[in-house]
Amino acid sequence: MIGDREWREELAGMNPEALKNKDNLSFLAGFLVLGGELSIGRNPKVTVSFRNTDSAILAANCLWALYAYRPELSIDGGKEKKRSRGVSLELPTAVGKKLLVDCKMLKTDEEGNEIYTLGFGSMRWVKDCRYLAALALEAGRLYTSGEEYRFDLSLSVGDRRIAELESMLAPVRFGVTQSEETTRVSIRREAVADFFTLVGATKCSLDVTEYYLERNINRSLTREMNCRINNMDKSYAAATEQLWAIEKLKEKGEYQRLPPEVQLVGDMRLKERYASLRDIAKQLGLNATAVYRRMSAITSAAEKYKGE
Repeated sequence: MIGDREWREELAGMNPEALKNKDNLSFLAGFLVLGGELSIGRNPKVTVSFRNTDSAILAANCLWALYAYRPELSIDGGKEKKRSRGVSLELPTAVGKKLLVDCKMLKTDEEGNEIYTLGFGSMRWVKDCRYLAALALEAGRLYTSGEEYRFDLSLSVGDRRIAELESMLAPVRFGVTQSEETTRVSIRREAVADFFTLVGATKCSLDVTEYYLERNINRSLTREMNCRINNMDKSYAAATEQLWAIEKLKEKGEYQRLPPEVQLVGDMRLKERYASLRDIAKQLGLNATAVYRRMSAITSAAEKYKGE
């Protein structure tokens, strides 16, 4: 089974310079929603904080691909902030404003006043797979419990954002639970592969799919083998009882008084001691039901001698 690190490395290892602008902006929009902060003043600045270094590096690469700007990462910059994150990057005013405008988080009203909607603007414009990938990198975790996969997204979002998120996740089977502060999206079992496909972690998606395929095949084979063994045990037990009945009737001198067609089946049982009644029927050229009834006549006749 793959661990939490594998899917993170696959997503964070994407090359933003090979992606379209909308892809890169969608990544950054997700990071802004979860970790963006705006200092409003004479020269407003945008700071984005991250829980994970690989997310911060991906964001920096997206900014380079979009604006040819490479921000410096501050390892301790986010620790004192309210989000308690370990890595942050601070954007100069021009780049920050450009990013907010492109992400539709900064608008100008009729009077020329700037309206910031950092983290609260509609995400309808984003490319779902990239936006979800950013959310996953910052707020997601893959669990392996027993023989099952589970992927959780823990987010602090309002009802409007939940509706948009559910729309993005439509191709995936998921569940949502809410508390006062957190919304948790849980994706379980084979649906984890669908989620990884959706966000672009195709290799990990194949790994999860292959795991469940192999596991289900092994379980199916085990069930089939257990069924065969169980049937063999039953056939062996039945044949043992039939052999005992034939020997007991012979010992008591009753076997020869049975109808010839019944003795025919009994003689074949003595010859093929542990063959199935179906096989005996084939060898005698008889119907399996007829063989079963004749063998039942033998065991019934010997029933009275049980316990001797």
